[in-house]
Amino acid sequence: MVYQNNSTRNWWQFNLREFWQYREVLRLLVIRQIQLRYRQTLFGMVWVFLDPIINIGVFTLIFGRFAKLPSEGIPYPLFLLPSILIWNLFLQTSTQISSCLSTHLYLASKVYFPRLFLPIQAIATALFDFLTSLLVFVPIFFIYRDYISPTLGLLVWWVIYAILISISISLWLATVAVRFRDIGSLLRYVLRIMQFGLPVIYSQEIMPTQYIHLLQWNPLYWLVMGTRSAILGNTLNLTYPFWLTLLALLVSGVLAVFWFEQHAHTVIDWL
Repeated sequence: MVYQNNSTRNWWQFNLREFWQYREVLRLLVIRQIQLRYRQTLFGMVWVFLDPIINIGVFTLIFGRFAKLPSEGIPYPLFLLPSILIWNLFLQTSTQISSCLSTHLYLASKVYFPRLFLPIQAIATALFDFLTSLLVFVPIFFIYRDYISPTLGLLVWWVIYAILISISISLWLATVAVRFRDIGSLLRYVLRIMQFGLPVIYSQEIMPTQYIHLLQWNPLYWLVMGTRSAILGNTLNLTYPFWLTLLALLVSGVLAVFWFEQHAHTVIDWL
């Protein structure tokens, strides 16, 4: 059985009443995805805590103890925590959005619901993991409370910014990934490699000035530096590359949503 889309809506039209009508489906999709993610695992949801702890421990040992890289006067574990947490959120959101259609292909071919629920479900699942992993920050907050910035509330903006980047990149790939199933894996590898080219696990103090100027055209640079600034109070000047890339992300994100809404109903016919 193949789902047939008989909708005559134009590409710029959204049926908001339909979103409200099927809201219970969205709730069930999110709960189902969270349950499936940790079902039949040895440690279950403990992995949400283990992942950043292991990463921070390994990177602190390699770059903080052995390589003795600078950390801007901040203890290396605390220096790593903001960038590791926000990068994990971005990585998980991007990979799950890119594979949201292909992962739920059988369900999407049998049951009708607004297809935008699939990337929304991916974002909600990633946010659940992120908010849960923030509990790692609680004991570190008390240990290093003198380093915590009063601008901690700005973390909300950088979480939204991370989701915006994910949407503007991965939502374009979601329909393509139905046909080429390795798109999600390829994206994950590319982002893992990019992590070492950005000041995620080390300070930008060791980077040449010319390279930093080039990196400022990469929105992921601002994501890492902005999150670190919000939590630790590092000085951050939002120069014009930030505002131009933000505008580009907004345009790309809006167009990606319209693209997905228009094509998600018909990609199943490719198979």
